[in-house]
Amino acid sequence: MKYRKLTAVLMAMTMVAALFTGCGSKTEEPAQTPAGQEAQGGDEKSDSGKADGEPITIQVMSGMMGEKVEGAIEQEIADDFMEKNPNIKIEFIPMSTNDVQKKIITLATGDSLPDVVGVQPTWLAQFEEMGIFEDLRPMMGEEYVNTYFEGALYEASVGDKILMFPWLCTPTALLYRADWFEEEGIQPPSNWDEFLEAAKKMTKDTDGDGKIDRWGFSMVGTRNNSGESRFVAMSRTWGVDEVVDNNGTWESGFTSPEFENFLTYFTDLNNEYGVVPPGAVETGYAEAVNYFSTEKTAMMITGSNAIGVIKSQNPEVGEKMASCMLPTGTTSCSATGIGGYAISATSEHKEEALEYLKFTLLPENILKFAEGTGRMPTQKDVMQDEMFSQEIFKGYVAMLDKPYKQPVFPGYVELLDVAGEAYSNIMGTGQSVEDAMKVVKEKTEAILAENNK
Repeated sequence: MKYRKLTAVLMAMTMVAALFTGCGSKTEEPAQTPAGQEAQGGDEKSDSGKADGEPITIQVMSGMMGEKVEGAIEQEIADDFMEKNPNIKIEFIPMSTNDVQKKIITLATGDSLPDVVGVQPTWLAQFEEMGIFEDLRPMMGEEYVNTYFEGALYEASVGDKILMFPWLCTPTALLYRADWFEEEGIQPPSNWDEFLEAAKKMTKDTDGDGKIDRWGFSMVGTRNNSGESRFVAMSRTWGVDEVVDNNGTWESGFTSPEFENFLTYFTDLNNEYGVVPPGAVETGYAEAVNYFSTEKTAMMITGSNAIGVIKSQNPEVGEKMASCMLPTGTTSCSATGIGGYAISATSEHKEEALEYLKFTLLPENILKFAEGTGRMPTQKDVMQDEMFSQEIFKGYVAMLDKPYKQPVFPGYVELLDVAGEAYSNIMGTGQSVEDAMKVVKEKTEAILAENNK
């Protein structure tokens, strides 16, 4: 297999994060199974087994198998599939979410990718250059393709090629304690001034010992994908685009006054106003969720997947949550947070891999996943289920109507790290915003120049 520009791709892997992992390969177009239909049973696929009668094995590399809630449900769905299709065995390869992207590159280089690989949209342009994943559009068929939201297909594609099944989405919104807001007599914030005022009101000494023990905002302040993705989700509402294609030339909003204004606001939440728990730069996603589930914070900007985690940690808190749209600065937008699976171009069992992936996308399986984890459907009909009319999903559903279409930029991961370095230094080392911006501009311009050659 020819891997184009592999060296450049490897250099871009300075940060990695993922929700899923897997792989597959080419085959004749299988019979279409539109969403809502039952998958075919194993008795109709007896010719796909091994010559000795043993079931074939589909290897699925999954970042979710390491997650307590997601992993259990994914395994349950796979077990159901194997019961209905005894000629196919699903074998999971768990993968740390921080290692997925780098691992895919390593396996692809050695022609040893598993059949199905969990991927994120931001990686697809790099993987398309390497030619390691199958174009799913002809395999899926247009009737099946049309069951998805347009935004989900956009993120799952490079040009006309669909490189991953957009399995689930986790749009970013504001999760908050509805009962505390009601007690304080305030409404969910609609803009960032209101957000700050709400955060101040929610930050208090609740037991009267003279020390703050509850904070307004569960900030994820780590310098990694979890922190940086939330940071840029907020910055976009201030009119900041991480990167845009301006008639063939890459430009970035990180060098703009709007970015400096937002960087000041974000870091002031910790440095000036103290509305976040101590140690912001060491507070990752797991710690921020724990603050929320143990009733130490009132608001969290996060994907809908946090719903399932919080409910599993503290069901009582889970009953008191609601969501609203991200506060608006100059605009309102959110990445849809698509995650899904790709089929490896080297898989010897592409048809069976396709059959399994379509099974996971049956409405009953998607709804099972949504109820347990908070991850939401990418298919139009499934989103009509009454589950998504609940207050806890209200903000996330609303954000799906405000999609942010991020350009496919080879240096995207490096660019995010520039933002992460800035807020981390300001909150962690006391660097001034002015000095941080000098570094931001220098590094951003270097990344742009490299990709504008």
